[in-house]
Amino acid sequence: MPREPEHGEDDVKRARSERERRKLALVIVKDGRVLATGERGGVADLLEILRRKDVATFKGASLSDRVVGRAAALLARAAGIARVQAGLMSEPGARALDEARIPHAADRRVPRILNRAGDDLCPMEKIALSHNDPQKCRRDLEAFLARAAAPR
Repeated sequence: MPREPEHGEDDVKRARSERERRKLALVIVKDGRVLATGERGGVADLLEILRRKDVATFKGASLSDRVVGRAAALLARAAGIARVQAGLMSEPGARALDEARIPHAADRRVPRILNRAGDDLCPMEKIALSHNDPQKCRRDLEAFLARAAAPR
């Protein structure tokens, strides 16, 4: 007798379907409802979503993201995300999710996430690789983005 899919499995499928259909960078779904979407890519969308809404909103939700490295994985842990699906996932991202026993899947796995030029490690990954605490990582990522956005 086939087992009924868990609600979380349905949520992660819906998140992926919405992300692909609407050509978004990320989608978060909980209890069949889309809670948040992001269009830009990178960790900035996820950080902004976590700033705008009460983090408790995302506890038990499912995330589908185009790219999940260690930075995105630690942010997902900080938000209480229960399942993660990615188009591309780094090995350090997968390990961060494994450490928290968060089920995850990816279309493609890579050793690391590179910067947009492809000639070095992504700066967000550099920050996240030095962290085990998701909340401290989140604060350091936000500080990095604030410094990058500051007028020079």
